[in-house]
Amino acid sequence: AATTSQKLDMRGEDINISNIERKVKEGFEEVAEKVKNVDYEKVGNRVKSSGKTFFDTLGDVVLFLFKILAKFIGILLIIIGGSTIIGLFIGMLTVGIADVINIPGINFYRIMDASNLPIWSVSLLIFLAVGIPFFFLLYLGLKILVNNLKSIGNTAKFSLLGLWLISTIMLIVFGIRQAAAHAYSGSVTVKEVLPSETALDSLSIALVSTELLDQQGHMRIENMHLVYDEEGEQLLLSKDVRFTLKQSKDSLIRLHIRKEANGPSYNEARATAEEIQYAYRLEGNRLYLNDYLTTSDENKFKDQEIRATLFLPEGIVINTIKGDDRCWALRAENNRGLRGCDLLDYAWQMGKDGILICLDCPEDLEEDMDDEEKNKIIINGDGVDIDIQDGSDSFEMKINENGVKIRAKENDENKVNINIDSEGNTVKDDFE
Repeated sequence: AATTSQKLDMRGEDINISNIERKVKEGFEEVAEKVKNVDYEKVGNRVKSSGKTFFDTLGDVVLFLFKILAKFIGILLIIIGGSTIIGLFIGMLTVGIADVINIPGINFYRIMDASNLPIWSVSLLIFLAVGIPFFFLLYLGLKILVNNLKSIGNTAKFSLLGLWLISTIMLIVFGIRQAAAHAYSGSVTVKEVLPSETALDSLSIALVSTELLDQQGHMRIENMHLVYDEEGEQLLLSKDVRFTLKQSKDSLIRLHIRKEANGPSYNEARATAEEIQYAYRLEGNRLYLNDYLTTSDENKFKDQEIRATLFLPEGIVINTIKGDDRCWALRAENNRGLRGCDLLDYAWQMGKDGILICLDCPEDLEEDMDDEEKNKIIINGDGVDIDIQDGSDSFEMKINENGVKIRAKENDENKVNINIDSEGNTVKDDFE
């Protein structure tokens, strides 16, 4: 018996609606009882166990990769931290030993130092300020590699933090003092009249160099050299010397030597400038100008420099003499627009307006000049120098410590000619 009617017929029951309804209800109750008696927890555990193996395996693989990456990072931190600390320690030890036995390179540090801190103390501060953070990197790397590594303790941690803060603050103060040592610029000007028994019609100018720079192994920073004089004493020597030729207001030859230096205050800068030593000499009608300056190493490196201005009377003939590679340090306004070493090739005469007149220059000298010489815009510590030439038209403007000069020409004729001295007085004011 498979169907409901067959089951009723098998039991001898009538096949009617009530019996069929009763039989269907008995079937539902039987199915409901089976569903009710199912062990859902057992079935769920069986499903979970079948899926657990996949996700657990995936999680184990990811965790393993993270552990390898962490170990690699730990090794990298140990290498970086350890090598940095070792390098800093060796550097500090080397500097300390070099300071004790006075290695020449250490002496150069003293002329740069404006804080008067011993070099070993500066190296110690650098070791603490840089080494302590790298020590913690080393410690972090060890913690990553060694699971049961003991802590260094809060006392050690806060002590190292305090040392790091102190050394960092002191280094900042050291840097500020170094920068402040060049905050102000001061100068002193020495005005001298060159003695001469008779009025000179001509003057030869020679730039004199020094043999002190031929010493082997002398130290240098920018234009400043640390050398030894004939007595074996240290001194500072600089090639930062510039010369300018101008017209004198009388018949005397005058030399104005402006000494400049930097310092933490204007008065200290002036005091440092006064310590600059500069020499020259006049023998007959030949003037020897040193192309270098010297000062004691105790004055330290403060951007010392010399700006010398030679005032020559109108009509005097100037013959310059070559002899070194410093000819470019000589400057003068001239009617040929020549600069530097080109001035030394010819004889010049001081004109009435302060412009040198070439006495033996070729007629086509100015036309043969390169465009770089004829068209220039120079802005530096000496001022502004603009010289633009286009055929017969030109424009020149010079602004420096001596004043302002503006000259414009059109078809070789002056259209604007303005000269204003350093005191603001108008020397020449021509317009057309």
